[in-house]
Amino acid sequence: MKLLNGSLFDFQISQLITEKFNIVINFNQIIITATKPEISENKIAEVISLLINAANLQNIIAVGFNFHWYLKEESKSLEVLSKELFYSSSIDLFSSFFSDENSMFGVYASTDFKNSHLKLDVKPNKFQEINNPVQHNIINFAYNFHFDIKDKNDNALILTYLQEYILYKKRSEEITTKYSK
Repeated sequence: MKLLNGSLFDFQISQLITEKFNIVINFNQIIITATKPEISENKIAEVISLLINAANLQNIIAVGFNFHWYLKEESKSLEVLSKELFYSSSIDLFSSFFSDENSMFGVYASTDFKNSHLKLDVKPNKFQEINNPVQHNIINFAYNFHFDIKDKNDNALILTYLQEYILYKKRSEEITTKYSK
């Protein structure tokens, strides 16, 4: 694994940037985000295992997998698209206060999934590539699969969660795909 420019190491937080994923480590947490989540391989468990063992990490109280997917839609405005996907006239809040043409809609949902607590935040947004002034309409899906570690000295449990990375990635893809047209 080659660390890229932008990797940061200090006493409070470390950020490891590689071609395949980013890892943020603070006092009691590891957060892993795939750089290219469309690739279905699980090198994360191997790398984190080496990291935990080499640094003799302990007192980790949480692990999280974050996935960010988006649906790009150019034929409809974000107002129209988000209303089609998420508006319901049976929700009094929407029908009473958010019925203007410029209203936009999203969703926040959370549930337990396998050994994690899944938080999903779906929002209409604009996307712009670096060095390209063109903005695109997107519906952004931000996933966080969170694992509380009850025994701070049980790194084996952390490694078990890491081994299942692909399972959680596939769940995020499954949910996002439901909204693909």
